Amino acid sequence: MLITSGFNFDGYTITKYSGYISGDDAVSMDRPTHGWFGGVNKDVGADLLSGLSHIRRNALAELKEAAYALGCNAVIGVDFDYLTLDPETVNNSGGTLYLPFLFAVTANGNAVVIEKNARAGLATRDVSRAEDLQ
Repeated sequence: MLITSGFNFDGYTITKYSGYISGDDAVSMDRPTHGWFGGVNKDVGADLLSGLSHIRRNALAELKEAAYALGCNAVIGVDFDYLTLDPETVNNSGGTLYLPFLFAVTANGNAVVIEKNARAGLATRDVSRAEDLQ
């Protein structure tokens, strides 16, 4: 399965467009229990980047599966959309209850069928060699 953010593949011709597809994934991340500046004992940034990398790969895998289900062998115009949620709600005593952060990613693209181009230009080179021999 070939995938590109562009809209074609060098050496290939798109023979069928099957439509817009997407793949999604999300990860939740617990908030620090003592606030951001009051005793965070782990590298929140590293955890976030690791989680985003993981869900981006999963979203791309879903995108490939969607293309395959349509009988396609490539996806063009791939991009990623990100969503972050910082949910909070009121608890029973009237205080604020902060729920885990939610990070989501959607991989979008167009499913296509591509075929490798035949060796274009071979006949032209043969003709030019024949002219050189004359």
